[in-house]
Amino acid sequence: MRYLRLSLCIVCGLCGINSCSVEDARAAGAKTPVAAYTTIELAHRLIDQGDITYAQLTAASLARIRSHDDAGPTLNAIVETDPNAQFRANALVGAPNSIGLLAGIPFVVKANIDTAPPLHTNAGSQAIGQRVALDHARLVAALENAGGILVGKANMSEWANFRAQKSVSGWSSVGGQTKNPHVLNRNPCGSSSGSAVAVAAGIVPLAIGTETLGSIVCPAGINGVVGLKPTLGLVSRDGLIPIASSQDTAGSFTRSVKGAAIALQVMAGPEIGDEYAQGYAGPRDYIGALQGASLQGLRVGVWRAYIGAKNYSRVVEIVDDVIATLEEGGATVVDPIGLYLERSVYEASFAVMMHEFKQGLEVYFGRAGVLNEVMAYNTAHAQETMPWFGQDLFAAVQASALTPAEYAGALAAGKGAVEYHLDEIFEKFNLDVIIAPTNSPAWVTDYVLGDRPGVSSSVLAALSGRPAISIPAGQILSLPVGISIVGKMWRDDDLLAAAYALEQDLPSAPRPQFLPTLTH
Repeated sequence: MRYLRLSLCIVCGLCGINSCSVEDARAAGAKTPVAAYTTIELAHRLIDQGDITYAQLTAASLARIRSHDDAGPTLNAIVETDPNAQFRANALVGAPNSIGLLAGIPFVVKANIDTAPPLHTNAGSQAIGQRVALDHARLVAALENAGGILVGKANMSEWANFRAQKSVSGWSSVGGQTKNPHVLNRNPCGSSSGSAVAVAAGIVPLAIGTETLGSIVCPAGINGVVGLKPTLGLVSRDGLIPIASSQDTAGSFTRSVKGAAIALQVMAGPEIGDEYAQGYAGPRDYIGALQGASLQGLRVGVWRAYIGAKNYSRVVEIVDDVIATLEEGGATVVDPIGLYLERSVYEASFAVMMHEFKQGLEVYFGRAGVLNEVMAYNTAHAQETMPWFGQDLFAAVQASALTPAEYAGALAAGKGAVEYHLDEIFEKFNLDVIIAPTNSPAWVTDYVLGDRPGVSSSVLAALSGRPAISIPAGQILSLPVGISIVGKMWRDDDLLAAAYALEQDLPSAPRPQFLPTLTH
């Protein structure tokens, strides 16, 4: 089931657009094409120059949804559009710097983030498919207050890939299967798949996702865009359907590191009472941190013991090319850093996630029994909700029970162990950041075997709460590969500066070709 699109462009005549279907949708009266793959900063420059208007920018985004998400390659990245988006864009008048950092920028948010009516917040689940939150999550309100135009909700892996062990990333019973825009039968990765694809395919310059364990960095890497997972607690977690409170955070997808800095400047600000925001030292200038950013003098550690480290020699070649770029730019590289995570770390973190998921749902919905209700609905409507995989993780969550002491022990053995080892390594080598490959090439979407990610390095930042960013680093055939950069707690500004400096010397992200499949 997919929601009816409600977008107002050529039909209502309010925005002055008379063509909404071409690749780089040219608005009537605009002095330059409204590029489908524009960055936030380029869009504002064009507006400042009088080449495009806010109304034309939003109209082009809505047109792109119709031409590439509903039709054409039918990406299924967007589950519904906001009927008020064009009206809000039409009402904006003035230079971007007089309205806000995101003035006129169309954006979408993941379907597990609260938005005001009439949009739905349902984690991709038909069991709560018609649910409407009372108001925007705090971070969404911040984006709109900065002038951003919410154009819709993005598809996601149902329940953030926490319903079944053999789940398929990008599939939900609400939105169907989100496709990888580079090669359509390949998987888009991670639960924030729709958000990443919306940016990669040129639908919007900005999308918001959430990450518990790789659900921002993996889809960013696989789809060839920039994905920022901030320090845990830096961005308000109000209004997020939870998985694990010790790991959940919202973050951004953009086409440039500067775009990520702009988005974080708007969203940053912990929620009062968030236990994981106690180390917050106050506002920082994330955009200003990019000025004069350089690789010269940067100290970079290389993590070689990531999941799947021996599986893909061509991924290793891309990492080695990144290291060469760093050294040519004047960075000092410590390779390898010698960090190895035992299996017990992963087992403990999984136990924590199950415990926190059950508790978090009860807090979010304000009552007990929600998971039972969802499971019962899925069972009664199995043909629609469970055509490819079941709900064995839900059953495991229901059966699990940790005492307070057991929970504290699991938290220490998982999250605490990674925090300790990273603190030790950062200090030992006097590092600024650590790098590792984000992903292997995207695997073929498979409803029999489920997801098969060959490479993953997200555990470092996910369990420790440190900030991480994935930026495009290369490609294998037509499939992007990203490099992940992990920074110090609360120093997202330094992380962004390092990523920005590296971005300038790496290959540009490939534009999607919407290939049906790879052929020899």
